[in-house]
Amino acid sequence: RDYYINIPEYNTSDSLEFMGLLGEQTIASSLEQLLDTKIDYYASIYTEGLVQITDLLGGIDYCSDMAFTTTHAMVQDTYEDYGEKLTIYEGCQHLNGIQTLTLARERKNVGSDRQRQKNCTKIIRSLLDKALTTTTLSNYEELLSEISNLYQTNINKETIKSLIKNLINEK
Repeated sequence: RDYYINIPEYNTSDSLEFMGLLGEQTIASSLEQLLDTKIDYYASIYTEGLVQITDLLGGIDYCSDMAFTTTHAMVQDTYEDYGEKLTIYEGCQHLNGIQTLTLARERKNVGSDRQRQKNCTKIIRSLLDKALTTTTLSNYEELLSEISNLYQTNINKETIKSLIKNLINEK
């Protein structure tokens, strides 16, 4: 998030934190240059999308190496500091959508932005594990329809369906 990278389309540099305003294709081309690799596909999940997708999947199981209480309250649209905070315990717990979003936002009480990124990686893995269960995959067309307005991607629907069918066939 704080990494400063070149943005070829604008002949300037900026931090990853602010690049979201420039669009997915600009982010992809900047990361391609930084990492010296081709990025064919991207997917962006919006704040509302993270909450709703997590809830549609029945929540996630999150395991923490440390106990902490979030700086921000459990609200969706802002980083409000007033209101009910989320307490994460050392060990595993089940989180709903708003709890997952609150955890994803936290960096002050976990020690660093690096730990925040580790937490976000765990969240993404938990969501993928939940989405790739046989039960979820067997209802994938309904799920894709329900979440279609919660994310943006350059992967066409037929490719997504083909990938899911392959996952089902490979179990």
